[in-house]
Amino acid sequence: MSKVINLRTKRYKSKPIVHKDRKNYNFNKLYGEKYKLLFLLISILGIFVGAICYKITDNSQLIQVIAENFTILNNGNFKSIFILLLKLDLIYFLISFFIGTSFVGAVLSFIPSTLKCLYIGYLGGYLYNEFELKGVLFCLLLLYPCFAITTTALIFASNENVYMSQYIYNCLNGKSTTDNISIRLYLLRYVLLFTIIIACITVTAFLISFIGPKINIV
Repeated sequence: MSKVINLRTKRYKSKPIVHKDRKNYNFNKLYGEKYKLLFLLISILGIFVGAICYKITDNSQLIQVIAENFTILNNGNFKSIFILLLKLDLIYFLISFFIGTSFVGAVLSFIPSTLKCLYIGYLGGYLYNEFELKGVLFCLLLLYPCFAITTTALIFASNENVYMSQYIYNCLNGKSTTDNISIRLYLLRYVLLFTIIIACITVTAFLISFIGPKINIV
């Protein structure tokens, strides 16, 4: 009888049930971020390439454009600085938007962020070469924080382009698709990203117009 009682009161530890979905969650999450990581790496490379291009090339026309832009950044008021920064970002943002509406946009989505980072690298090379440490200080304090935020927004937009382009491609080929994306969602996400860019440019233009003259870069 005691043996029967012991068998009944003995507790067995059950093995925890591990769902396959939980095992693959981290991998799927990382896999879903692959395009953002790729665009980020290409963008970082673009900054270095832009700085190197300034050093090894002598493009007088591009240097003149960069110099004119910096003159506005250094001597302009809030309105002129805001308009300049807005025009620069708006060009890349519109290119990115229209790339996403093309069925071949998936292979072209890296272009806007790469072009912008080439410009950032070229501008940084110009400021360092012309104004040395003051140029670097101007970049680090006033320009690069804004460029980091707006370029990140552009990378997110490029990521949206890949999925939107794939969705359009599948629709044109008559393939059934379960992509959780639509034109409306695509536009809403772009509006949100552009709102972030506008807010960042507004703050940056104010800081440059207020702090820029105190650096006395020229």
